[in-house]
Amino acid sequence: MTEMQNELITLVDEEGNEHQFMLLDIINVRESDYAIMVATDELADDEADEQEAVIFRIEENENGQQTLIVVEEDDEWEAVVAAWEELIGLEDE
Repeated sequence: MTEMQNELITLVDEEGNEHQFMLLDIINVRESDYAIMVATDELADDEADEQEAVIFRIEENENGQQTLIVVEEDDEWEAVVAAWEELIGLEDE
């Protein structure tokens, strides 16, 4: 897991609304880095049995700044989930 695990990150959407996420991990899959996060409002929801993670691909823009792109393609999402589940499964042993 990353050193930044459980760090709170505020992201601003296209409409200027702020959303707070907890960073669970950053992993590398298929030569790309991915941030696995969960919205903090889901963490506060006592009725949620499982929090749904959001996966962002970390890319560098033309200014050299890191940007987060939501992973929407099923095969890419499933590859990252499988890699992360394998990683956390290995850490639990």
